Amino acid sequence: MWFMGGMGSFGMAHICFSIAFSAKAPWALIRATPFCAIASTFLYAVWDGLNSMKIPVTGYVVLELVMGWRALARVSVQERSVVQSWGSHYIPHPEATIKEKQWLAVAGAAMFMLSDGLLAINRFKAPLN
Repeated sequence: MWFMGGMGSFGMAHICFSIAFSAKAPWALIRATPFCAIASTFLYAVWDGLNSMKIPVTGYVVLELVMGWRALARVSVQERSVVQSWGSHYIPHPEATIKEKQWLAVAGAAMFMLSDGLLAINRFKAPLN
């Protein structure tokens, strides 16, 4: 019961992140590829142990996949200047900082999927010691 509640709460968070990451992001489906690979790997690993949880867990994994895809779709593909001169000092260009933050969002989504995948293996496949 607690597991389903937690999965539902985190699922809602993934929906919110997906909406936030979708702002001004292209709908390039090719960018979903790495997250499809992560999702399918973990689902394959735990599938036999899911039993009655197959539908809810698959739905949750799809929400995570969409969140990761939208984070990656948000990363700018244009080359930008990484520094600007201010006297004799160089400071990061604001657009470079934005791009770094976009990549941090992608890394966060991937780590979230990795963490949840390991939790799923621990719960549905075999304890991780």
